Amino acid sequence: RVHARHLIATALEVEVTEMVNELKSAGRDVVRNGYLPERSVTTVVGDIEVEVPRIRARDGEPTNFASKLIPPYLRRSKSIDAWVAYAYLKGISEGDMAQYLYRIRRLLNMAKEKLTEGANDKLTRFLEAGDPDNEVATAWRAKESLRELYAYRDPDLARDHLDALISDFTDNQRPPEVQLLGRTLKSWHDEILAQYR
Repeated sequence: RVHARHLIATALEVEVTEMVNELKSAGRDVVRNGYLPERSVTTVVGDIEVEVPRIRARDGEPTNFASKLIPPYLRRSKSIDAWVAYAYLKGISEGDMAQYLYRIRRLLNMAKEKLTEGANDKLTRFLEAGDPDNEVATAWRAKESLRELYAYRDPDLARDHLDALISDFTDNQRPPEVQLLGRTLKSWHDEILAQYR
């Protein structure tokens, strides 16, 4: 958890620094102003205590730093679950996470068909640089394959697709998180297919 906490803190620092730089580029007079009170966020590796940075405007216009990673009042973060778990298990350095995977977090959450050619190129480049074991890319492709299941209207085609996903995801060569998804799909097999009847 200590490593995960450092990763979150590093990602928040990157986020607040980007915002301060953007505001300064727009002519605003803003500075860092400490941190909000520490609070607990539940992630896949357990409860993590986080401190979200604050900024202050010296030009009279009210300005607040609203983290997209840890929004106000958030208690469980789906957006950080995947990369915290991956980094926690693989021991990725804070610099690598901030430089590569953190910068494509929004692209990883997008549907494949909504990615522009440029966004797809960026996703590919950053995954190659920040995901040397191909685990995040594999998880992203698994997510997209699962989304395809909901496009089917024919129950037989849906069943065939689901069975193929379960077989693929539970392969012992897949990352542990993808194998877990495969086991979950297998245990909910009949319930998932019930919507196609």
